Amino acid sequence: MDDKSKYDALKERSSYHFDPFDHNPAHDTMRYVGRFEGDWSAELKQTQERSKEVTWRTRNPNDKSKYTKEGRSVDIEAEERDIERVGGDPTHPIGNMDYELLPVFQKMADSFHLTAGEREIQARVHVQWPTQVWTKHIDAVQRWAPNNIDSVYRFFVMLEDWQPGHFMQFGNHFLARYKAGEIYTFDWYNVPHCTANAGQGPRSNLLVTGVATEQTYKLLSRPNNIIKL
Repeated sequence: MDDKSKYDALKERSSYHFDPFDHNPAHDTMRYVGRFEGDWSAELKQTQERSKEVTWRTRNPNDKSKYTKEGRSVDIEAEERDIERVGGDPTHPIGNMDYELLPVFQKMADSFHLTAGEREIQARVHVQWPTQVWTKHIDAVQRWAPNNIDSVYRFFVMLEDWQPGHFMQFGNHFLARYKAGEIYTFDWYNVPHCTANAGQGPRSNLLVTGVATEQTYKLLSRPNNIIKL
């Protein structure tokens, strides 16, 4: 049986220190980009209600690039083995997803001025309900621009205020006490990260991935962007 670990393979390429007692400002952090201002509470409630529960295997229903001709996904099977080897259940839901953005969330996604590369721009709302857990992993989104991975960016928009019990860990950094509308990005190529909801209500964010344009870099060059919706 093939027992290769996807996490171990991505760990080998990473420049992260993997020391739980170290804190490197270059890695153990998320980069604050700015914030959106507006009211999307009604749209968020609608999105939360219609979002669908997903597992590691079902989280990207339209992504067929990982599959072999035999219909097997080598990547997903390796990811599931990573969960099983630490005693977890790979069928446990990691969160809920809404892939059809409502206009206000599409406007947010468009504000990053990303473009498609080898793949289309990926934008989705991730709703994590209490007890749902996304185990530690390293992203492999270099597929958007395999010949220029530094141009691939992944943005997070926090869609509601932080609540105790809502966990987002990047390296050894815990992101907490954020406010609705805050925008972050991070070093997806190197930094292991995970999320969990042990709180009393949903944890929701917009996740947008694509290839940076000149307008994206202009946005990133400013320290505290305020985008009114």
